[in-house]
Amino acid sequence: GFGGQYKIKNKNKVITEFVPADGYKYCFKVPSSMLILRRNGNIFITGNSGKSHTLYHYLKKRPFQKKLYIVFNVTMANEAKEKFSDIPNLDVRTNFSLAFKYEGFKYKDRIKNNLSIYDYCKLANVFAKTPEDFEYVETLKYFYDLWLASEKLTFDDFFKEEKCSVYTRRGVETIWNNMKDLKSKHPVTHQFYMKSWGMRQPDLSKDYD
Repeated sequence: GFGGQYKIKNKNKVITEFVPADGYKYCFKVPSSMLILRRNGNIFITGNSGKSHTLYHYLKKRPFQKKLYIVFNVTMANEAKEKFSDIPNLDVRTNFSLAFKYEGFKYKDRIKNNLSIYDYCKLANVFAKTPEDFEYVETLKYFYDLWLASEKLTFDDFFKEEKCSVYTRRGVETIWNNMKDLKSKHPVTHQFYMKSWGMRQPDLSKDYD
C-alpha cells in the first residue's frame, strides 16, 4: 500500500500503509516520482505524473517519426495540441476525428448529432401511421444502436447473440444500408461512420510509426 499517513479532508479517516493478502502493491511511487496504480491485473500511470513531459521529450528526439496521440474528447485534444504545439510530427485526435479522417468525410454533408424517430422511419423505409408502426421502428432503433455499439463486424455474428425476428433484422440492415449508400440523402450519425470504419479493421501503420 501507499506509505505514510494522510488525513482525508472533511472525513475522520486516516490512510495507512498495509500489505495486501496477494502480496501486490496497488498504489506506489517509483524513483521517477510517478504514481502507479494497479487495477484488474493491470497497472497504469495517473494524472500529473509526468506522462506529457515524458512524451514531449520522446517525440523531440524522434522528429523523423509520425506519431498518433488519441485522446478522449475535444477539450483534451485542444489541451494536447497546445502542449505539443512545437511537435510537427504529432497528430492529436479523438476517436471520432480519426474515424472522420478515414471514413466520416464521405458523409460530411449528411451528419447529424441526433436522429428523430421520423428519420429512422425513413431510413427503415417504413411509412409509419399507426402506434404499432412506430413501436416497430423503435424496436429497430434499439437493435440498431446495439449493433453500432457492439464489437461484432458482421450482422451474422451480431444476430447470433442478439435474438430477434427476421423482420427486425431486415429492418436494421435496411437502416444500415441506407446510411451506407453514398448516393443517399438520408442522415447519418457519428456512431455510424465510427462503426463503418471499424468494420474495415484499418491498419494505421501506413500513416503512423
